[in-house]
Parts: sequence; structure tokens; C-alpha cells
Amino acid sequence: MAKKFKQTTRNSKGKPSRNSSKLKSTQKQFRTKKIDKKKPKKYLSKNSSKSNFKTIKPKASDGKTIGKFVKKSPQVIKTKPLEGENGKIEKLPKLRLLPQKKRKEIRQQAKPNFELAKKTKSYWEKLRLKKYDSSKREELIGQLLHELAGKIHLFALRHDTSRVIQTMVRYGNEDQLSRILEELKSHIVLICKTKYSKFLVTSFLKNGNPKQRAQIINLFLGHVRELLRHTEGGQVLELAYNDYANKDERREILLEIFSTEFIHFKPDFYSLKEVVESDSTKHNKISKNLKDFLVSMETKPVWGYSIIHRIIVEFFSIAIDQDKIDLVQILSKKCVEMVHTRDGAYSIMYFIWTGTAKDRKNILNSFKIHLKKICIEDHGYLPIISIFDSVDDTVLVSKIFLSLSQDEFSDILSHHHGRKIYLYLMTPRDARYFHPDIIKVLKIGDGNSTSRKPSETRYRELQEKILPPFIHALAKFLPEYVKNKSNSILYLAALSSSSVDLNSLNLSMVETLKSSPEIVEDDSAHIVVISAFKRHNSDTPNLLELALDRIGVLEMAQWAKSNRGALVLESAMSKANPEIRKQMFEEVFGGQLVATDTKSISLLRATIQA
Repeated sequence: MAKKFKQTTRNSKGKPSRNSSKLKSTQKQFRTKKIDKKKPKKYLSKNSSKSNFKTIKPKASDGKTIGKFVKKSPQVIKTKPLEGENGKIEKLPKLRLLPQKKRKEIRQQAKPNFELAKKTKSYWEKLRLKKYDSSKREELIGQLLHELAGKIHLFALRHDTSRVIQTMVRYGNEDQLSRILEELKSHIVLICKTKYSKFLVTSFLKNGNPKQRAQIINLFLGHVRELLRHTEGGQVLELAYNDYANKDERREILLEIFSTEFIHFKPDFYSLKEVVESDSTKHNKISKNLKDFLVSMETKPVWGYSIIHRIIVEFFSIAIDQDKIDLVQILSKKCVEMVHTRDGAYSIMYFIWTGTAKDRKNILNSFKIHLKKICIEDHGYLPIISIFDSVDDTVLVSKIFLSLSQDEFSDILSHHHGRKIYLYLMTPRDARYFHPDIIKVLKIGDGNSTSRKPSETRYRELQEKILPPFIHALAKFLPEYVKNKSNSILYLAALSSSSVDLNSLNLSMVETLKSSPEIVEDDSAHIVVISAFKRHNSDTPNLLELALDRIGVLEMAQWAKSNRGALVLESAMSKANPEIRKQMFEEVFGGQLVATDTKSISLLRATIQA
């Protein structure tokens, strides 16, 4: 007998069609969901009896089919029933229907220690007043310590009550601070890593005695890398290291970063170079460990920390050349964040000396936007002058400096660190303007593998492009600068530099002497003018010649009326020819211009008659 097959509809590809009547009926049954609407849902609270509950009926729209989805019933918030004055059940509104302030109050009441926290904050309103009586404040802190005994660490980790503990630390006496610290010490690392609670630790560092500070710093040991990798914890560790740790405490913190084995076995050395020299077998391990740590911190906001800058300097003191190059390639764009500390400036100098031409270009481009700010940092001039020493691309360096606006340029020249950049460009490594230790550090970069140009060629190209606008600005502000002891050093350096065209400076000086002859009596300006007259450059007109032409012998003779003016005139006459000296002698000593014969007048007389 032939088998009977069920008849099905098929599509063009021979597969069963989805439009068959049987499939449609199956899908319809699947989509439809029956909902029992006979019995209402009952919501009971834990404390309510069966006869005391709130009944909520579902809406007519609940459970309806919309397309192929079933609409869910809205979530109902359970509330506890309340009994009125007559024992009747009062209906409670849903939590979501309450005002925002009421909802916040209900949520806070559900938290542990709510009443104690509320009471504590009421005390804090008095405690934080600056003019509050000190004896009452001390008594109030003692009362708070009694109330919070065993719970201080819980309150320290909350964003609102942590302020109360901070105020207690700020105004508490030594004994009260010791009691607070004793309760917090097992939680100090967690507190450091909390956004608001970290200020409690910084308050301890600021207001605690040296013993308490040392105790807090010792609690950091064993967790140094953990804290550095954390945004909040790193800030606390940096504050402790930079502002409060002594030499030995800094050594212990750094040793833990150098290698994890130093957590328990700390050598008696203060630098990584000494550690490696004492045991050469640890060199490769420590170098690799330190390099991996620095690379892992690339994305962390730690590059402004002085502790990181110290680690980089120590790393460059022991690392091999290839490890140095690899690190520079990764960190060359972080230099702007490091320029504000001495170790940070030294780190950038190592980057410049070690990096490739591409790395140097990255550093220069990162400096371009913040050049003025870098130049006026305490140690910002060090990376700049190391760029002058090492970077062969003088065109790029010149473009960056020529992009400065007039106001920025003026601010740099008038700043006591900013002007060192132009002093170095005019007189490189001159011991009159730079400390021998700075010159010694700069010599480390000599002979680096990336630089190709001779230093004389590099300086000549930079001076030709950067100095002209500097000399123009110096000539413009010369009347102000010669009266300032700090700023006048720029003019004196320009006078002694063979790379400076003195023509515009001489003209500016003569105009200043003509319009303000009283500057020859100024305590700073008269020294500058004396140096200017003694300087003679055959390529430009002599200052004396310009002065005689524009001021004249008669007006210059008036300088002899004052002691300092006579010294200025003596320096001018030392370069004069016999004819000019004769005219000056007649003007000064021929009439009644000089009444007394002082030491400066005697010196002037001897110079003119020589």
C-alpha cells in the first residue's frame, strides 16, 4: 500500500512555506497569552497581617497583546500600611508619587547610622565656624569622638560625614588626632582611594605632628604602586612624597617602585645607581621592571607628579641605550606635563638627548602651544637651552620662537627665568650667567648620537633667526630695563656678545640719555651706561660718537654735577680723541660747573688730561 503524505505548501525553492494555515494558527496560539483577571493581586508587607494589606487591581490595559509582544504590568512599589488615630488603615501614596525632597528623606532613613550621622552633622555646623570658642570646640570634638567610637572609619568613607572628620582633624588637639588615626590606620589605603575621603588623609598630613605624618607614610609602604595606579590615591601619595616626607621616607617609597623585593629587604642606598653597583646581577631585572612600570603608567594622569619624574631620572642613570630610546618613543608627548619640576626638566633633557629626530619634533610641537608658560617656569628654561644644544632642525626651533606674540615676548623677557633663554642664546654656557652645576648637566648631552651639526653652526643659525626680534624688543624697552638690575643683565649680555648688532641698541641708549639725563644718577642705570660706553664694536657706530652727535658736549658736561654722572662721563672720555677731551675739559673745569673736587671728579680730570 502506498504511503500517504501530509499535504504542505512549498515555496519556489522547495521548502515549506511560512504562509501555511497550520503554521499561522500555531503562531497565533503562541502570541496570545491569557491573563487571569478574576483575582486581584495582593501585596503584603512583612509586618502586616492578612487582614491588614493594600490591594492593587491591575489595569485593563495590562497583559494586552501589542503586535507579537505582551505588555507587562507596571511595577508596583510596596509600601507599609499606617494605622490612623482610630486604628483605621490609612492609604499611603506610592513612593514615586512623593515629592523629591520626601523621597530623598525616605532613602536616607533606610541607610545605617542615619540618626547618628544627622546628629553628627548638626555638631559640625558649630564645629566648622572659625570664630567658635576654642575650649568649646575641643569639648565638642571630644563628645563627637565618644559618639563615633568604633565607627569613625565608616563615617570617613561617606562623602558627607567625611567632612566632619576632616574638621575634627583640623581643630583637634594632639591626643584627639591620635585617637582618630588609631581607628583609621587599618583603612588608610582605602580612604586614600576614595574621591572625597582622601582629603581626610591630606588634612592629617597638614595638621598632624611629625610623628603622625611618619605613621601615615609608613602605612603607605607596601601599597605604593597600588596607590600610584589609582587616580585619587596617587594624588595623596604625591603630596606626602613631595611636601612632607623626609629623605629616608622618600628613599623607602622609591625603592618599593624600583623593585617589589625591596618592600621587605631595603638596601641602605639613596639612588638606583648605587643599588645596581652594589649587586650587578640585579641590573637587568630592575631596569626591565622599571621600564615596564613606566610604560604601564602611560595612560594614567601621573605625569605631573614629582615622584614619577624622579623615577625617570633614576631609570636613565642605569638603563641601556635601547631601553632609553623605547621609553622616549612612548613618553615624548608627555613632556609638557613634566616641565614644572627640576627632575621633570632633567627628564625632558634626557628625552631630547636620547630621542630620534622624530621624537624631538614631537617634543617641540607639544611645546609650541605652551611655550610662554614653559619659559617662565622655575626650571622650564633647562629643556629649552638643551634644545638649542642638540636639535639640528633650527628652522623648526626658530618658527616656534617667532610665533610668540608681542605680549608673550615681553612677559618672557621680564621674567627672571624666562630671560635665561636669550642669555644662553647670546652667550652659551657663560659662567657669569649660569651656575657651574647647570653647565655640568648640559655637558651630559654633548656627543649624543642623534645630533649631526657642529654646535657653532647650530648656534649661528639660531642667532641669525631668533635674536633680531629680541634685539628690537630690547631696544624698545631699554629705558625701563636699564633701571632694573635684573632686566639690565640682558643689555649687558648683548654688549658682550659678538653675535649681536649693537646699532639699534646704541641708538636707543642715546635717545634715553637725551630724553632722561637723570638715569646717569640711578644706582642701576649708571653701571649699565658705563658698560655701554666701554664697549666698542668696529662694525657699528661707537656709542660715544652717537652721543656727541645727538646730545653734544655741552649737555654731556652737565653729567659731572653728580658723583655717578662724573663716573659715566669718565667712561665716555676714555674712548674719546684728544680734541673731544679738550672741549670737555673746558666745559667741565673751565667754568663754575664743578664746585668740589671729589674722587669721581679727580678720576674724570685724570682721564681727560691723559
